[in-house]
Amino acid sequence: MPKVLFVHNGPLFRGPDGQMYGTHFTETVKERYLLLGEHVTFLMREAAIDRSTEGFSPISPRNFDFVAVPDLMSPAKRILNHAEAMRTVEAAVRQADVVVARIPSLTSRLAVRWARKLGKPYMIECVACNWDALWNHNWKGKLTAPWYFLMQRWVVRDSPYVVYVTEEFLQRRYPTRGRQVAISDVQLRSAAAGVLEQRLQRIRSGAGAGQPLKLVTVADVAVPYKGQSDVIAALPALARDGLRVEYHLIGGGDPARLQALARRHHVEERVTFHGTKRHEEVFQLLDDMDIYVQPSRQEGLPRAVIEAMSRALPVVGARTGGIPELLGRERVFKTGSGRGFIDAFKGVVPPAAKEADARRNFTRAMDFREEILGARRQAFYAEFMSDHGLAHQKHSLDTLGH
Repeated sequence: MPKVLFVHNGPLFRGPDGQMYGTHFTETVKERYLLLGEHVTFLMREAAIDRSTEGFSPISPRNFDFVAVPDLMSPAKRILNHAEAMRTVEAAVRQADVVVARIPSLTSRLAVRWARKLGKPYMIECVACNWDALWNHNWKGKLTAPWYFLMQRWVVRDSPYVVYVTEEFLQRRYPTRGRQVAISDVQLRSAAAGVLEQRLQRIRSGAGAGQPLKLVTVADVAVPYKGQSDVIAALPALARDGLRVEYHLIGGGDPARLQALARRHHVEERVTFHGTKRHEEVFQLLDDMDIYVQPSRQEGLPRAVIEAMSRALPVVGARTGGIPELLGRERVFKTGSGRGFIDAFKGVVPPAAKEADARRNFTRAMDFREEILGARRQAFYAEFMSDHGLAHQKHSLDTLGH
């Protein structure tokens, strides 16, 4: 049976016990690639967990192993580690029967190069936009954005099979000549009974009446293009407009930059950093929030937004990537615009607006249930495997995510 190689920059995390853990790359993700073969190898950077593994998801060693690739995430490391990285990637591709390369990712581009050279069947997962990520990072990013934008366009254009996480945005920006399918990488099971009714009851009962509105974002707090800084900077203006707001940030990374910004705007008491949380804990926190905001300056189709919608949360988001595909026009604001965010936020504050958005968002999120996306993924994988004369793993969809 085929051996599958999944490639990305990563990282994957090694715990003190030697066990591999992930945040974005989890056991559920691993199980998806077992649809393509009997064994999957993750090829990406390795990082150490030097504290508690709480908030990280363990990956079972069953039908799985991990190959660490040298760090290529800075210009200096790309020079120093290039030769070793090339050897590592080549060896991993040679041992694989099928390669799945998630982009944007320099490691993935190297793997695609070797897959083409060695004649290995491969597919691309296009999950984000290099241009948006780099252009909105810093001045150095603006210098390199055109080059990496073209690299992503070229690798997608010439790939024979491409999975896009958006329905329109990435397809327009990075078109392919090959076969394509739109499948979000969200990990959404059927919603628990009563989620929508519990949200509506919270809204109608005026839960938290007299208390600040709880606004929340789920994203890495150390990544500037996630845009949490735009929300923090807008909190004083919301206060001047008579709106009491708490801002809750869920996600890993060093919060020092955003903590300093909160102090500069004198809103540190209204900004709470929850750190990394397990999936179930994130949902519990979301259920205690009032409005979700995704202020990102770069996205594909953000899983966090879909998961917030699945908890029947009202959502506002920046006009970035696939976010407008999920939200109504009045709930989308110009990227990086504090005023735009404030106007969109005010639009969803009235209880009637919250209730209407809760119903709409919950219904829309159900389009992303695993049984729906999983069936689409199985069909695309089966076509890919059949075209290459390889056996297709017919796992039950009910087993995915368990």
